[in-house]
Amino acid sequence: MAAKNDPRQNPILRREDRFYYLDYEGFIDHRPSIAGLLIDGVFRQFTFESALQPLAADLGVEYCTWPAWVDYLANLHDQGYLAVGYSMHEADKTTELGPAESWYRNAHRFLKRQVQWPDGTRPHKWDLESVAQHLGMETKAYGTKQATQRLRYVLQFAAKYGTTAKFTPTAKAKWTKLLNYNKQDVKMLHFVVQHGLQLRLRQACQ
Repeated sequence: MAAKNDPRQNPILRREDRFYYLDYEGFIDHRPSIAGLLIDGVFRQFTFESALQPLAADLGVEYCTWPAWVDYLANLHDQGYLAVGYSMHEADKTTELGPAESWYRNAHRFLKRQVQWPDGTRPHKWDLESVAQHLGMETKAYGTKQATQRLRYVLQFAAKYGTTAKFTPTAKAKWTKLLNYNKQDVKMLHFVVQHGLQLRLRQACQ
């Protein structure tokens, strides 16, 4: 297993940089199953699960092989974009792109260490949803511990039937909630980073 990236070595976010916002869903110690990505105001969701390839269009996602996904992100880097996530998780799951400091930025560390919060405005909780709510974003509770259970349930249906026509209302609801959960995470990530970039940054970080 590749060594995890040290968040302390992750470079700062700068106002002049171009970013895309990234969030993965999947199982522990496995390659991601789903990615949500926001770039230049356009949000897209991808799956890398081969069992979902024939169902992708009906499920509202784009199927992509993992090598093609890595090439896509490498191309974004070549175009001058940097990835942003709310931890080192996405970087640790995409080791093919090399050291995180070359292509990835940690929004959690940025907000907690680099932003100079005006008196009385510094968040008390630093999980993504708490920070987004603290800054005024309305969010919906999807159950943070249920994403993998929902994913496993849908993958079992896909493997067994190979068509969304056989999906029960429960399976469809679990998939919809999983996608909505992922989409909200990406939107919250974008919201908190943009808010942070509008505030004063520590002098050494500007």
